[in-house]
Amino acid sequence: MGNTLFDIRGATALVTGGSRGIGLYIARGLVEAGATVFITARSAKDCDATAKSLSEAGRCISLPSDVSTTDGIKTLAA
Repeated sequence: MGNTLFDIRGATALVTGGSRGIGLYIARGLVEAGATVFITARSAKDCDATAKSLSEAGRCISLPSDVSTTDGIKTLAA
């Protein structure tokens, strides 16, 4: 039997800075709890690799973007 205390199947989350550090740990926790997780990071290579790794535990999608800029935020929102 899985962990039902933090079961968030059906939820969707966006984690900025999700390819490393605290963002990675947050994304991993959300994926393992059943959420569909979109991660964003400035480095497309790192973002893609992390999403691929996290997808072994659930659904994780890479959306590389630099959200420290207005253009990056607009790109992500589009």
